[in-house]
Amino acid sequence: MRKLWFALTVLPAMICAGMTEAQEKVFLIRHAEEELLSGANPKLSSEGRERAARYASMLRDAEIDVLFSSSTVRTQETGDIIAESLGVPSHSFNKYGYGEMLAQVEAQNVDDTILIVGNSGTIPTMLRLLGVVEEVKVSKSDYDNLFLVVPNDNGPSQFVRLRMP
Repeated sequence: MRKLWFALTVLPAMICAGMTEAQEKVFLIRHAEEELLSGANPKLSSEGRERAARYASMLRDAEIDVLFSSSTVRTQETGDIIAESLGVPSHSFNKYGYGEMLAQVEAQNVDDTILIVGNSGTIPTMLRLLGVVEEVKVSKSDYDNLFLVVPNDNGPSQFVRLRMP
């Protein structure tokens, strides 16, 4: 738990300290586990709802200002559980409109700490759009990633990939 506290509180401060101007921090997670065999737009499973609650607990000291989640049921449910627990506003974006959402975040949330709940297929592209140069893959069975990005106008973004315990 001490390592996790360090990763979520001290590490972001260290990253930001070396920057010349204030930048927003962006956390990204994949939606939690979904129900099996429930169609093209499944709900969260009970395990998924538990994981979303654990993410909320883990992020309670990360000073999240606003949450964005794609419009699929599983990402909305994951985002709603976290946003309600953290007491932050939650906004939805079209699963394929994440470029527009990121442009909105860049224009309107410059000094905010953002949490984005996405899908395994969209997170790598969002990371690239946020200036991450490292290639990132998220498999369909991988639900325990927490990505932290500190965008940098003058070069590649600072990037950390953590695993949820």
